[in-house]
Amino acid sequence: WCQRKIDQLVSDLPPPDGLANPIFKDRFEAILKKVRQPVLAKHCFDRANAVYEMTNAFRELGPHPEIQVLAAQIDNCLKVTEGCALPQIVELKLEMGRRSAFGQLRRPDLPEKVVVLAKSNLRQVREAVAKKLGELVESVQLTASVLDGGHDLTDEEALGLRRRIGVLAPEKPELLELERQKQERRERLEQEQKNRERER
Repeated sequence: WCQRKIDQLVSDLPPPDGLANPIFKDRFEAILKKVRQPVLAKHCFDRANAVYEMTNAFRELGPHPEIQVLAAQIDNCLKVTEGCALPQIVELKLEMGRRSAFGQLRRPDLPEKVVVLAKSNLRQVREAVAKKLGELVESVQLTASVLDGGHDLTDEEALGLRRRIGVLAPEKPELLELERQKQERRERLEQEQKNRERER
Protein backbone atom coordinates (compact mmCIF):
# COMPACT_ATOMS: atom_id res chain seq x y z
CA TRP A 1 0.00 0.00 0.00
CA CYS A 2 2.89 2.35 0.80
CA GLN A 3 4.29 2.17 -2.75
CA ARG A 4 0.82 2.81 -4.19
CA LYS A 5 0.36 5.88 -1.96
CA ILE A 6 3.77 7.28 -2.92
CA ASP A 7 3.11 6.64 -6.62
CA GLN A 8 -0.21 8.50 -6.29
CA LEU A 9 1.44 11.40 -4.45
CA VAL A 10 4.18 11.73 -7.09
CA SER A 11 1.51 11.56 -9.79
CA ASP A 12 -0.64 14.25 -8.10
CA LEU A 13 2.26 16.59 -7.27
CA PRO A 14 5.19 15.71 -9.56
CA PRO A 15 8.70 16.78 -8.52
CA PRO A 16 10.43 19.12 -8.47
CA ASP A 17 7.43 21.53 -8.43
CA GLY A 18 5.53 19.22 -6.10
CA LEU A 19 8.34 19.30 -3.55
CA ALA A 20 7.70 23.03 -3.06
CA ASN A 21 4.07 22.35 -2.15
CA PRO A 22 3.45 21.98 1.61
CA ILE A 23 0.71 19.44 0.85
CA PHE A 24 3.35 17.17 -0.70
CA LYS A 25 5.49 17.28 2.43
CA ASP A 26 2.51 16.68 4.73
CA ARG A 27 1.23 13.70 2.75
CA PHE A 28 4.74 12.26 2.31
CA GLU A 29 5.43 12.50 6.06
CA ALA A 30 2.05 10.91 6.88
CA ILE A 31 2.80 7.93 4.61
CA LEU A 32 6.30 7.48 6.06
CA LYS A 33 5.11 7.82 9.64
CA LYS A 34 2.64 4.99 9.15
CA VAL A 35 5.34 2.72 7.67
CA ARG A 36 8.08 3.80 10.07
CA GLN A 37 6.22 3.31 13.34
CA PRO A 38 6.30 -0.53 13.56
CA VAL A 39 9.94 -0.65 12.36
CA LEU A 40 11.08 1.89 14.95
CA ALA A 41 9.22 0.08 17.74
CA LYS A 42 10.73 -3.27 16.70
CA HIS A 43 14.24 -1.84 17.15
CA CYS A 44 13.44 -0.11 20.47
CA PHE A 45 13.10 3.40 19.03
CA ASP A 46 9.55 3.91 20.25
CA ARG A 47 9.61 7.26 22.08
CA ALA A 48 8.33 10.58 20.71
CA ASN A 49 11.66 11.54 19.09
CA ALA A 50 12.45 8.01 17.86
CA VAL A 51 13.34 9.08 14.31
CA TYR A 52 16.02 11.47 15.59
CA GLU A 53 17.42 8.83 17.98
CA MET A 54 17.64 6.33 15.12
CA THR A 55 19.26 8.89 12.80
CA ASN A 56 21.87 9.70 15.46
CA ALA A 57 22.55 5.98 15.97
CA PHE A 58 23.21 5.58 12.24
CA ARG A 59 25.39 8.69 12.22
CA GLU A 60 27.58 7.17 14.93
CA LEU A 61 28.22 4.17 12.67
CA GLY A 62 29.62 6.45 9.98
CA PRO A 63 29.55 5.67 6.25
CA HIS A 64 29.09 1.90 6.63
CA PRO A 65 28.75 0.19 3.18
CA GLU A 66 25.71 -1.87 4.22
CA ILE A 67 23.86 1.24 5.40
CA GLN A 68 24.66 3.01 2.12
CA VAL A 69 23.27 0.06 0.13
CA LEU A 70 20.09 0.04 2.23
CA ALA A 71 19.72 3.81 1.91
CA ALA A 72 19.98 3.50 -1.89
CA GLN A 73 17.26 0.83 -1.84
CA ILE A 74 15.02 3.08 0.29
CA ASP A 75 15.63 6.00 -2.11
CA ASN A 76 14.67 3.75 -5.02
CA CYS A 77 11.38 2.79 -3.32
CA LEU A 78 10.51 6.33 -2.22
CA LYS A 79 11.29 7.74 -5.70
CA VAL A 80 11.83 11.33 -4.53
CA THR A 81 14.48 11.04 -1.82
CA GLU A 82 18.26 11.33 -1.89
CA GLY A 83 20.10 9.82 1.04
CA CYS A 84 16.69 8.98 2.55
CA ALA A 85 15.69 12.67 2.68
CA LEU A 86 13.75 14.96 0.37
CA PRO A 87 16.18 16.84 -1.90
CA GLN A 88 16.64 20.57 -1.55
CA ILE A 89 14.76 22.65 -4.08
CA VAL A 90 15.06 26.25 -5.21
CA GLU A 91 12.37 28.60 -6.47
CA LEU A 92 14.06 30.65 -9.17
CA LYS A 93 12.50 33.99 -10.04
CA LEU A 94 12.35 34.53 -13.80
CA GLU A 95 12.71 37.85 -15.59
CA MET A 96 12.97 38.84 -19.21
CA GLY A 97 16.58 38.56 -20.35
CA ARG A 98 18.27 41.67 -21.61
CA ARG A 99 19.90 40.95 -24.98
CA SER A 100 21.49 38.10 -26.88
CA ALA A 101 21.73 36.67 -30.36
CA PHE A 102 17.93 36.47 -30.22
CA GLY A 103 17.65 40.22 -29.76
CA GLN A 104 15.24 41.81 -27.30
CA LEU A 105 12.36 39.38 -26.90
CA ARG A 106 9.19 39.81 -24.92
CA ARG A 107 7.13 36.90 -23.59
CA PRO A 108 4.02 38.01 -21.68
CA ASP A 109 3.49 34.35 -20.72
CA LEU A 110 6.82 34.08 -18.89
CA PRO A 111 6.05 32.42 -15.54
CA GLU A 112 7.02 34.27 -12.39
CA LYS A 113 9.15 31.39 -11.13
CA VAL A 114 10.36 27.87 -11.79
CA VAL A 115 11.17 25.19 -9.21
CA VAL A 116 14.35 23.14 -9.68
CA LEU A 117 16.57 20.94 -7.55
CA ALA A 118 19.24 22.95 -5.73
CA LYS A 119 21.98 20.80 -7.29
CA SER A 120 20.78 21.57 -10.85
CA ASN A 121 23.05 22.88 -13.57
CA LEU A 122 21.81 25.57 -15.93
CA ARG A 123 20.92 23.02 -18.63
CA GLN A 124 18.40 21.51 -16.20
CA VAL A 125 17.08 24.98 -15.38
CA ARG A 126 16.75 25.72 -19.11
CA GLU A 127 14.82 22.45 -19.58
CA ALA A 128 12.43 23.38 -16.76
CA VAL A 129 11.83 26.87 -18.21
CA ALA A 130 11.31 25.47 -21.72
CA LYS A 131 8.77 22.99 -20.36
CA LYS A 132 6.86 25.80 -18.62
CA LEU A 133 6.83 27.86 -21.83
CA GLY A 134 5.98 24.89 -24.07
CA GLU A 135 9.12 25.53 -26.14
CA LEU A 136 11.99 23.39 -27.37
CA VAL A 137 14.96 23.55 -25.01
CA GLU A 138 17.19 24.80 -27.85
CA SER A 139 14.97 27.85 -28.38
CA VAL A 140 15.33 29.07 -24.79
CA GLN A 141 18.40 30.95 -23.57
CA LEU A 142 19.28 31.90 -20.01
CA THR A 143 21.03 35.08 -18.96
CA ALA A 144 22.20 36.42 -15.65
CA SER A 145 19.61 38.66 -14.04
CA VAL A 146 19.69 42.33 -15.01
CA LEU A 147 21.16 43.12 -11.57
CA ASP A 148 24.01 40.69 -12.28
CA GLY A 149 24.81 42.24 -15.66
CA GLY A 150 22.52 40.25 -17.97
CA HIS A 151 25.36 38.26 -19.60
CA ASP A 152 24.63 34.92 -21.32
CA LEU A 153 24.95 31.78 -19.20
CA THR A 154 26.21 28.35 -20.28
CA ASP A 155 24.56 24.97 -19.65
CA GLU A 156 27.52 23.55 -17.74
CA GLU A 157 27.41 26.21 -15.03
CA ALA A 158 25.99 25.15 -11.66
CA LEU A 159 22.94 26.99 -10.42
CA GLY A 160 24.89 27.85 -7.28
CA LEU A 161 23.48 30.75 -5.27
CA ARG A 162 21.49 32.26 -8.14
CA ARG A 163 17.86 32.88 -7.22
CA ARG A 164 16.96 35.12 -10.15
CA ILE A 165 17.60 34.41 -13.81
CA GLY A 166 16.88 36.06 -17.16
CA VAL A 167 15.06 34.19 -19.93
CA LEU A 168 15.11 34.76 -23.67
CA ALA A 169 12.72 32.74 -25.83
CA PRO A 170 11.14 33.18 -29.26
CA GLU A 171 8.39 35.74 -29.38
CA LYS A 172 4.89 34.44 -29.92
CA PRO A 173 3.09 36.94 -32.19
CA GLU A 174 -0.32 35.83 -30.92
CA LEU A 175 0.72 36.49 -27.31
CA LEU A 176 2.16 39.87 -28.20
CA GLU A 177 -1.08 40.73 -29.99
CA LEU A 178 -3.10 39.76 -26.91
CA GLU A 179 -0.80 41.87 -24.75
CA ARG A 180 -1.22 44.83 -27.13
CA GLN A 181 -5.02 44.45 -27.00
CA LYS A 182 -4.96 44.34 -23.18
CA GLN A 183 -2.84 47.49 -23.12
CA GLU A 184 -5.24 49.27 -25.50
CA ARG A 185 -8.20 48.20 -23.34
CA ARG A 186 -6.47 49.51 -20.20
CA GLU A 187 -5.71 52.82 -21.88
CA ARG A 188 -9.29 53.12 -23.17
CA LEU A 189 -10.71 52.43 -19.69
CA GLU A 190 -8.36 54.98 -18.14
CA GLN A 191 -9.43 57.56 -20.72
CA GLU A 192 -13.12 56.85 -20.10
CA GLN A 193 -12.53 57.23 -16.36
CA LYS A 194 -10.81 60.62 -16.92
CA ASN A 195 -13.68 61.78 -19.17
CA ARG A 196 -16.27 60.83 -16.52
CA GLU A 197 -14.31 62.70 -13.85
CA ARG A 198 -14.14 65.83 -16.06
CA GLU A 199 -17.90 65.71 -16.67
CA ARG A 200 -18.55 65.83 -12.92
